[in-house]
Amino acid sequence: LIIADEPTTALDVTIQAQILALMKRLSRELGIALILITHNLGIVARYADRVNVMYAGKLAETGSAEEIFHRPRHPYTMGLLHSVPRLDEDKKHKLATISGLPPNLLKAPAGCRFAERCPHALPACGAPTALQATQGGGESACHRLAEIEAGGLPWPEQDAAPANADDPGEAPVLLEVTGLQKTYGAVRAVNGVSFAIHKGETLGLVGESGCGKSTVGRIILGLTDPDTGRIAYAGTDIGNLRGRALGRVRQKLQVIFQDPFSSLNPRMTVGQIIAEPLAYYRLRPDRRARAERVAELLEQVGLPPQFAQRYPHQLSGGQRQRIGIARALAMEPDCIVCDEAVSALDVSIQGQIINLLEHLRETLGIAYLFIAHDLAVVRHISHRVAVMYLGEIVEIGTRDAIFDAPAHPYTRLLLEAVPIPDPMVEQRRHADTIKGEISAPLVNTKGCRFAPRCPLADEACRLSSPRLADDGQGRQVACFKV
Repeated sequence: LIIADEPTTALDVTIQAQILALMKRLSRELGIALILITHNLGIVARYADRVNVMYAGKLAETGSAEEIFHRPRHPYTMGLLHSVPRLDEDKKHKLATISGLPPNLLKAPAGCRFAERCPHALPACGAPTALQATQGGGESACHRLAEIEAGGLPWPEQDAAPANADDPGEAPVLLEVTGLQKTYGAVRAVNGVSFAIHKGETLGLVGESGCGKSTVGRIILGLTDPDTGRIAYAGTDIGNLRGRALGRVRQKLQVIFQDPFSSLNPRMTVGQIIAEPLAYYRLRPDRRARAERVAELLEQVGLPPQFAQRYPHQLSGGQRQRIGIARALAMEPDCIVCDEAVSALDVSIQGQIINLLEHLRETLGIAYLFIAHDLAVVRHISHRVAVMYLGEIVEIGTRDAIFDAPAHPYTRLLLEAVPIPDPMVEQRRHADTIKGEISAPLVNTKGCRFAPRCPLADEACRLSSPRLADDGQGRQVACFKV
């Protein structure tokens, strides 16, 4: 027996696919049982034979993977499945989410632990629950199991109004990056990266770990100096600014970090964390005005004002990420760099944060550089997508162009590595994984950097490096084979 506890949470999709395929093959060849603990429902659909769904320390439902995904018999399972963005579906509406937060297990409810968040809860749900056999051969701990199996009590559908349906491409360019390069010794981490972000637009930036995504974000924020290149904010070259002029631009460019806990000062209350930039930039010089603004920001990110008195360790992961968003909003920014902002969160909380970011973009006109390795999330939230490999952008275009008809071989293989949260779809798919390991982007590298792993590469690809070129369909691709 091997117990794999979130074995791929910190890995990008290509390495994740290689590791899990290896574990599954070895378990079958050697007769080893595998318990896979994960919050990634796509992984569950691709690799699990049976599934146990837990909530607040108890089993909510058990069954075969096909039954769990296609005929869930517990409201919590239904909510989880509705919260997940899918790579194989066009974006039609905002994500359905599970309202509220898990209960405090120090004071666990006597009855159903999901009742406070369940849209179908009755007074009878205050009584303790027990697992009951289902018609599909599994078990469910729901008082209303008979009604669910009769076809009633579906999860409430989200408003069908489309989200991110607007096209900010007509808006003025807010941030323009041209020819960014950054070298560390013999390694060129960023090599000639160029792109633009329009006001109110979300640009997704994807690629394997180590491809330079976060370095690009840090250079834009001024946390890392580039070797060469130009960053223009609202038409002004940031590299030429000093003093107060630079401070005003930095105020308008903010960041949401990947790990919400390590990015918050543990010795400061939530109120002090959010109020600090207000005082530093004199946005609210009066203490009372700062307290009022902190309360406004907390409500804006979906938290009650009394959270201002709490410390980061007293909050859940989703709540801490909301505090990080509130701190960024305190600066009244025009653009926010989201560096893996939802990768550390579970499925239901991730959906809440994604919907919050979209709401803020729609109401405040904020632009996002959304750095992530979860391609389903990127498809859901982005207007345009840039794909990076070893420090270079290999393809950039609209969301639909990239995900519906990827042109670069790396983009195609990257998308094939993403598991779909549907066991029946996964059984029919033949997902090719990228062969070989990602190499270091050395300064003296010749040819296309993807050539050693590309199934289409020939001698020309190994001798010269392709440049981004317009393919005539609204995107740019760096490949000799397109």
